[in-house]
Amino acid sequence: MPTAAAKARDDFINSHASLFAEWHKVAPPETDWGTYFREEIRNAAAHVVRPEGRRVLNPDRPRERVLLQNDASVLLNLAAEAIGERWPTPVVVTPRDW
Repeated sequence: MPTAAAKARDDFINSHASLFAEWHKVAPPETDWGTYFREEIRNAAAHVVRPEGRRVLNPDRPRERVLLQNDASVLLNLAAEAIGERWPTPVVVTPRDW
């Protein structure tokens, strides 16, 4: 059973990721977005030894590097959306001429 924080994170990802994926022409996963990013991307890249039948990603393989780059674009938009929802009026740094 996922923690309340994990469920909230997955709910947020699942409610927003489809739009950002469409922007970046990333095909939807077979599972929901939260599960996909956790199991198929994060865990597959972070763990060299995985249980039998689990995906392992190697960013040195060109096809897998492209997959990770495309997914990173979606995650960047998800992060910006989450930050904007949490802090709708962020601090802004205005450049100055010296």
